[in-house]
Amino acid sequence: MYSLIRIGPHISIPTYFLVIALSYCVSVYWVSIRSKKMQLSTKDMMDLCLIIMICGFVGGRLFHVIYEQPEFYLKRPLQALKFWYGGFVFYGGVIGSAIPAYLFIKKKKKLLN
Repeated sequence: MYSLIRIGPHISIPTYFLVIALSYCVSVYWVSIRSKKMQLSTKDMMDLCLIIMICGFVGGRLFHVIYEQPEFYLKRPLQALKFWYGGFVFYGGVIGSAIPAYLFIKKKKKLLN
């Protein structure tokens, strides 16, 4: 596990997690600016960002657990919850967030205008 930030011997932030978190923050800021310019509901757009974040996080972790190391997590199921050790898959995050985001947008038809 690679870490850019280490605080003492036991606390570190994985590089991949840090990059994803910073990218998300920049994206949410950009979405808030664009939603105002496009006269979309900022509340709905922030709800969409939250859905994408949570479902992408869960999907990325779940895809790692199921696809990359299923035998490890079958023997140690509680390890699947320890996301701070890393273990996210980009495709899982995309799939895990795209479907709920599509359903949310479809429900809020006004976002498509």
